[in-house]
Amino acid sequence: MSTGGSGGYAERVVVDAAEAVVVPDGVGLDEAAALIADGRTAVLNPAAAGSVVGGPLGRAAYGVLRSGGLMVGYGRASGEWAAVDPDDAARRGIELVRPERPTPERIGAAFREALRHAAEGTLAPVVGQWFPLERAADAHAAVEARRTVGKTLLRVG
Repeated sequence: MSTGGSGGYAERVVVDAAEAVVVPDGVGLDEAAALIADGRTAVLNPAAAGSVVGGPLGRAAYGVLRSGGLMVGYGRASGEWAAVDPDDAARRGIELVRPERPTPERIGAAFREALRHAAEGTLAPVVGQWFPLERAADAHAAVEARRTVGKTLLRVG
């Protein structure tokens, strides 16, 4: 399981019971797996669901910001950061913001909140494709080549 930045794959894992999260009735395991990262993001940083751009498009978006504008850097969905010169931003009166890293406790709480929203029907992840565990490398290649839609999940067993 990966929760961002690092992870691994296994058919079975041992975890501290205090770290386990109960998947609520009405939420499938695939849906819950897709919410591990994206559901937390929806709870912790709702702005990430807005006009998300990066790379060349992010730099173009920065170019049209006016004084008093705000550019929030979060993730690298386009594959690269939208490189912005902080000195230029300061001269133009534009604030550059990076969200703080949440604590592990806040991450767990955000995941539980995302699951609650999913159970209520107010948050639904898009799962676009599944790969068997033994084809994890193919799944990574598809994501890296940007040939996927929504979340890509690995099936165990």
